[in-house]
Amino acid sequence: TFGARLAPSLSLGLLPTLGLGAELRGHLRPPGWPTFEIGAALWAPREVSNGLYGATFSLAHAFLAACPLHVARWGFDLAPCVGVQIGALRAGGFGFDLSRQQEQLVFDATLGADLRRRLVGPLFAAAYVEMIVPLVRDRFFYLTAGGVKNEVFRMSPVAGSANLALGVELP
Repeated sequence: TFGARLAPSLSLGLLPTLGLGAELRGHLRPPGWPTFEIGAALWAPREVSNGLYGATFSLAHAFLAACPLHVARWGFDLAPCVGVQIGALRAGGFGFDLSRQQEQLVFDATLGADLRRRLVGPLFAAAYVEMIVPLVRDRFFYLTAGGVKNEVFRMSPVAGSANLALGVELP
């Protein structure tokens, strides 16, 4: 079977505040093989400030996961998944005499669960939750006039995301 879905997503720990994004996810389940999932997510910019100074962060990443088990009960399909994400975290300062933007590599390991239920014909509803472990955790900071580093943001050691979606699956 092959399926695809587009979903609004929430994240905690990937950006300075609660992240809101959109995710496109496809899955392929060849006979006798695990389910493979591939997709991408784009997160809306989030801002963090310390008085007049701060930064805006935005995130985009692609992902690949394998779901080795598949449990079908009571019309639901549940699949635990393990995967990786790779992308870019962009940061841009504001309120400073000299502000710059920088982009940093994002590389994460993920452990998730995909729950789907066929509604009618090829249409299905799905929920996906995942725990994300950033393997790259850059620090974003600014220097005061006295040379002191003030940290603005650092990705959490463990983050999470979740989404609800409608999708299409064939056959």
